[in-house]
Amino acid sequence: MRFAALAASLLGTIVFGALIAYGAGFIPPFALCGILSAIGIWDLLQSPHSTRRNYPILANIRFMLEKIRPEIRQYFLESETDGVPFNDRNAR
Repeated sequence: MRFAALAASLLGTIVFGALIAYGAGFIPPFALCGILSAIGIWDLLQSPHSTRRNYPILANIRFMLEKIRPEIRQYFLESETDGVPFNDRNAR
């Protein structure tokens, strides 16, 4: 299950490549699947990040979301203490 994204991108590359060979115009999906396949194979072959090696392609999505986490928290999520004017324990 952890290699599902890599398997899907490799299968997409093969299928869209075959459709292009038969004259169909599937160049953009072929290019997308080819790029994702290359990223997935690169993830499998590298050694510093075990997360990328164990979950090719999906780990890159995780790392991208980690980079935008502060913006997501700032604009969409609120912590438990946001909006509270004072701490109830110190109000006595």
